[in-house]
Amino acid sequence: MIHICFLRFFSSITLNLLNIEENRKLYIRSNPFFMKFFKALKLFYIRNLIKNENKIKVLFDHHFFTNQYYLHKSATETHMANILNIKTTFLNEITQKNYNLEFNELCEKYRFAHFWNEFTNPLNAELPINSLINASGFKSEEDFSNLISSHKEESKKIISGQFL
Repeated sequence: MIHICFLRFFSSITLNLLNIEENRKLYIRSNPFFMKFFKALKLFYIRNLIKNENKIKVLFDHHFFTNQYYLHKSATETHMANILNIKTTFLNEITQKNYNLEFNELCEKYRFAHFWNEFTNPLNAELPINSLINASGFKSEEDFSNLISSHKEESKKIISGQFL
């Protein structure tokens, strides 16, 4: 009996500690001072402690992946190079080195992956396929079909879930 009481007491304390930890995380996330402090700390780290090439990669990842740059119909290597304030050749070097793809190929890869995720999402079952193609950053249905026909093997990998 004492053993059961001890386990219940220990479980309730553990649960309370977990709730305190979760509340602390929520407080930090919801408190504007802490958020500004962490953003400033991250910015300081990026500006002062990372080498120049790594800064560009961090900026590239932020714009390309976090902001989903590849979904914009106007996404080009020239435009992205201008955003990062680098030359297009350096942009392609970064994408080739880190992702083994040229910038345009990387855009196509993530556009198609985004299309496939939206296509297989049950919420989009009633939407016409043209709207999914447009929402995935393709300029036209012809661009989409050209991508599919020129990358049949990659398309099969995406469809089978082995792509990303």
